[in-house]
Amino acid sequence: MAVLLGVISAFFFSITFVLNQVMSLDGGDWLWTAALRYLIMLPFFFFIVARKRHQLRKVFNEIKRSPLRWILWSQVGFGLFYVPLTFASTLAPGWLVASTWQITIIAGSILAPFLAKTNQAKIDSRMTTFDLFCFAVILFGIVLVESSHFSASSWQNSLLAFFVVLVAAFAYPLGNRKVMLLNVEGSNLTTMERILAMLICSLPTWLICSVIAFVRSGLPSQSQVTASFIVALSSGVIATYLFFRGTQMVHDNLRLLATTEATQSLEVVFSVLLGIIILGDPLPNIVTFFGLACIVAGMSIKVMR
Repeated sequence: MAVLLGVISAFFFSITFVLNQVMSLDGGDWLWTAALRYLIMLPFFFFIVARKRHQLRKVFNEIKRSPLRWILWSQVGFGLFYVPLTFASTLAPGWLVASTWQITIIAGSILAPFLAKTNQAKIDSRMTTFDLFCFAVILFGIVLVESSHFSASSWQNSLLAFFVVLVAAFAYPLGNRKVMLLNVEGSNLTTMERILAMLICSLPTWLICSVIAFVRSGLPSQSQVTASFIVALSSGVIATYLFFRGTQMVHDNLRLLATTEATQSLEVVFSVLLGIIILGDPLPNIVTFFGLACIVAGMSIKVMR
């Protein structure tokens, strides 16, 4: 069930890569693109949780229990994840950002032993030879996709996009897993409550981004607000809830947790298809197609084991 939720969330997450590229092509400030998603998400989750007053009180009490850790890991899981990812959309096509983003699959498994609470858990979460094979296939696919793009555009932009997405790829699983561990130690918030807590604690980042964006480019256009609303609803609300729900279901099994995270490689396929449908992107060349196939194959082999 957790894997299925991961697959469905991958589709809704892929909308982000395409619409972020649309907003970039329309000249929208990328900081507004980053901030609006989370500023729109906040009232959605606030009103959902606030339907029961005791749930809202529970969220604030949990934040008060360990405010510094909640703020730190929320900034990592949301801020350090999405700000670089949005910046990358100004440098490269959505499908390229989505393919590079799959490094997060490897990042989750690399981080797992360091986040385990017991020695046995550290041993159980170590990467096996089979895991390394799957990750090698995925990484080979990413290299093929990147190399095919280098020959068609500025390598400086592609290289910069690669490094900022690399930061986001490690920040997302690190922030998510740290918050899950923090949550288990405390009130054990539900998925909705946990996302709301992270939104509240990451709010300073989005306010700072909004101020900088306003000073340098004024208010966002109506089209950017509309696109950001769609991103917030599809990726921020639906996909985030499904993915967090799936990872929460298997949070005590680090190997299955890594497998659930690996389903996000399907974002590449969805991003390519949506790019062709929405943006009129050309079909990938043979090298790119083979690279995308390797990424999906590596994930599929890992999930089906």
